[in-house]
Amino acid sequence: MALAVASALALSLSACASTPGGESTPGGPTTEPGAVDQELVALLPEDVRDRGSLIIGASLDYPPDNFMEDDGTTPTGYMVDILQAVGDRVGLEIDYQRVDFASVLTGIEAGRYDGGISFLDSRERQEVVNVVGVYGAAQSFLVMDGNEIDIPPCGLKVGVGAGSIEETYLGRMSDDECVAEGLDPIQILTSPSNPQAQTAMASGRVDAVFGSTAAAAWAVEESDGAFAIAGEPFKLTDSPLTGIAVNKDRTDIAEALQAIVQSLIDDGTYDQILDEWGVAGIAVDTATLNGATE
Repeated sequence: MALAVASALALSLSACASTPGGESTPGGPTTEPGAVDQELVALLPEDVRDRGSLIIGASLDYPPDNFMEDDGTTPTGYMVDILQAVGDRVGLEIDYQRVDFASVLTGIEAGRYDGGISFLDSRERQEVVNVVGVYGAAQSFLVMDGNEIDIPPCGLKVGVGAGSIEETYLGRMSDDECVAEGLDPIQILTSPSNPQAQTAMASGRVDAVFGSTAAAAWAVEESDGAFAIAGEPFKLTDSPLTGIAVNKDRTDIAEALQAIVQSLIDDGTYDQILDEWGVAGIAVDTATLNGATE
C-alpha cells in the first residue's frame, strides 16, 4: 500500500535517516535477490538454523511498521516485509509471537524471542539489548485537525504507547522543558498501543499522541483528515535508527541479522519494500549494530 503522506514526511526527514556511525557490515550482494544465500546461512547460530525459524516478539499494532491485516491473523507492514525478506534470504520462517509492546523487551531478555521489532536504538536501550538498526526514525505529535498546541505541550494530556522510547522522552521533555521553566508538567497517559492512544484522542481523553512520524502520517491518511501532525518531527537520538532488538547475550543472532539486512540493502530488495509502502525517505545505506552513541 502506498502512503503518500508518509512518503512526503519521510523524504523531508532524509537527514535523520542518513547512515549513522557504528559497526557496519561492508560488501555487496552475494546472490540473486530472493534466493537463499548460503554464505549468510552460515552466519546463523546453529540453534536458529536447526529450528528453521526466527521467533519474533511483536505487538503487531503499529501501522505502517507492523500490524495485522483486516483478517486479524496476517501480519503486514514494511518491517514485516523486511523480515520476510530476511527469512527468504536464509531459508527461515518468521514466527511472530504477538504480545503488548511493553512485554516484548521482557521476552527478549528472558530468551523467549530471537528478536523484537520497532525498537529505537539508543545507548540506554543498548544496556539491556543489542539493536540492529534497519531504518531511519523520527517522532511527531499527532492532534485532532484544527487543534493548535504548543510544543512542548506543557500541561496537556499526551497519549503514548506503554514501554516505548517516546514515553521516556516525554518524561524528560516534561522535566527539562516544562517543570524546569516553571510550567505545568506534561500529563503522560500510556496505552497498550499507539492506535489505542489515537482512539483516546479521538474521544477527547488526551490532547495529543506522541509516536513515530510514519505512524502519525499513516493515521492522518486513514482518518481522512480528522487528524493532523503538529509542529516539526523530533530526532530523539544522535543516530535515529529503529530496528530489531536482540538479547544482549546473543550477539551471534544480532550480527547475522545485521549482515542479512545489509545484503537486502545492497541488492535493492530493501529499497523496493520501502518504495512499495511509500516511505522511501526512511531508507539507510548501512545496517548498524548498536550504532547510537547517546
